[in-house]
Amino acid sequence: MDHFQIENSFLYWTIIIVSTLLMRLFFSLLRANEYKYYVPNRLAKHPEMENKIAFFSSINFAGRFRKIFCGFSKVEPYPDSWYNTAIGTFELYSFPILMSQNKFEYIGAWLAFKLIGQWKMWNENRNAANRIIIATALQLMLSYFFLMPCVFV
Repeated sequence: MDHFQIENSFLYWTIIIVSTLLMRLFFSLLRANEYKYYVPNRLAKHPEMENKIAFFSSINFAGRFRKIFCGFSKVEPYPDSWYNTAIGTFELYSFPILMSQNKFEYIGAWLAFKLIGQWKMWNENRNAANRIIIATALQLMLSYFFLMPCVFV
């Protein structure tokens, strides 16, 4: 891991974009599946959001998946507008470069900043917290894989 050289930037970006889209596909499937286990909370603080979640849960799996993957649905209770995917793309681009330069403190600081901002939500939605942890682990594993000599050098 003493150097990282991108000889073919088109190939590098193609692999990053494909990896990002595959991760979005995987996590959209997870999110769509979680709604089938949704139990309405009759004592909810926000009944209008509870109703929106209940309605979205009643949509069939394929419909939920499509709306979640697209990211801009007004029906989905928590649309992400692809922000998470953009952040993931940035991480997949920069983490291998930082790893090759032994700048792990930058990666650690970024992950701390990213994860601490979600702390309150983790207490309220454990599934979302687990998805963030899994996504972060996958980002780090893919980044390390990208450092292998057979991938880009």
